[in-house]
Amino acid sequence: MNFGEKLKQLRQNKGWSQPELAGAIGIEQSYLSKLENDKSVPSPDMLNRILEAFEIDIDTLLEDVDESEIRNQLKAIPMVSGHLQAQLELAQKKSRRWFIGSAILCVLGLTNFAIGFSSNLSPLIIYDYMSEEIVPIGANGETFEELSSFIQNEYTNTREDLIASGLAGEELESVSSFEYDKLLAQYSSLDSDAFLFSYVYEGQNFVTESTDEQDITNLEAAGLTNGGTRAYELYNTRSDSNSEAMAGASFVTGVFLLALGIFGLFLERRYYRKS
Repeated sequence: MNFGEKLKQLRQNKGWSQPELAGAIGIEQSYLSKLENDKSVPSPDMLNRILEAFEIDIDTLLEDVDESEIRNQLKAIPMVSGHLQAQLELAQKKSRRWFIGSAILCVLGLTNFAIGFSSNLSPLIIYDYMSEEIVPIGANGETFEELSSFIQNEYTNTREDLIASGLAGEELESVSSFEYDKLLAQYSSLDSDAFLFSYVYEGQNFVTESTDEQDITNLEAAGLTNGGTRAYELYNTRSDSNSEAMAGASFVTGVFLLALGIFGLFLERRYYRKS
């Protein structure tokens, strides 16, 4: 749309005739006709009077007017020049916002892509460990590799006490066997399985203090208050299905964000970087 066409459109929207608008502006009808037919360009004062007559600002007046006409025919008018400068500054702000936003999307996309790609190449491994028993700590702080070693130690002490009490021969063997069976029954609650998994390889075997609440309860039920340990053995390794799903999601998200970022940079260069 040319400037003259926009001026005519505004007049018609108001329901004014050419003489009425000419009178409102304070010019001859013939001059208004030249303006509407693009045979003349308004002076700075004339442009200001046109704005006052329609009670609009310069942005509204130049809206939909062909940009090439504004730059070639009207740019010499200070008010129009100021409008163009404001439009340029606005475009530059939009350009910076688009560029920064698109760059952030690219960075996020590349980050997610890298995480997903590396996770697919090196998925997280879960190490499954199992312990078959709780091994009590001795009264004097002794530690044992197996529950049977602890029971044997307790049985040895009991047998020595029996010998010291004067038992011997068949009677000693009979009482000793009975006491050993008592120990087996007393500590049977300690023969309980426990499982744990780790993302870190702890070795084929490792020993750790037993801090599980149920283990402590089992120790106390057997009359043991010095704590215990558990020996864990690796029995299985597996890929973490959750990490694989997350890696796939991260990979797809990375590609999507990267594509958005690149498209945003294209739009920024295409529509905002204009001289």
